[in-house]
Amino acid sequence: MNHPQRALSLAHYANKSTQIKNVSTSCSGASKFKYLNSIQRFLKCYETLYELTHIYDTDKWSWNTCPKYELVRKTLYHTTTHKESKIPTEVRDQHKSEYLSDHHFGVLNAFTFNRAQTFKDTMFPQYISIMQHWFMQLFMVYCCSRGGEELETLMCRELRTLSKDRTLYEPQVDLKNTSLVPNDQIRSNEVRFRN
Repeated sequence: MNHPQRALSLAHYANKSTQIKNVSTSCSGASKFKYLNSIQRFLKCYETLYELTHIYDTDKWSWNTCPKYELVRKTLYHTTTHKESKIPTEVRDQHKSEYLSDHHFGVLNAFTFNRAQTFKDTMFPQYISIMQHWFMQLFMVYCCSRGGEELETLMCRELRTLSKDRTLYEPQVDLKNTSLVPNDQIRSNEVRFRN
């Protein structure tokens, strides 16, 4: 997708009025703002990984500042204003949290990683524990707040150890195991073994 097509897709998300799991609970503008930032981080990571930075101008584009994404900002503003103005302040501010910018996230993540390295040669269990925190920080950036729950589902229900050197992966959600092969055919593998 080019930038205008991406902007349209993100605007549809910004227009969302309810949470995914609980359709009776409204999705706040702050939550959508955080999700849009996470989606942007993922897209930039994808662009870098597949060497598409020259096509998308990866270093400069942002849904929050670029003119091509004005539709997203306007949609988010109008939807938030319209929906949240109907919610009492005490309910609206119940789960309010501060937004962490890309720069501040980078500083936090680097601090966590560097702190872990100080224990690597002296207290290995402490090193592993802090590296788990570092991994979860990265995971949550791309998967939002649902990431922890999805990871738990993957580890507890979708992955099973059959023997010392054999693992079974059986996805609970069809879309996680469905991909588009080069000739635009949909391929779905129900079960995968790893030796």
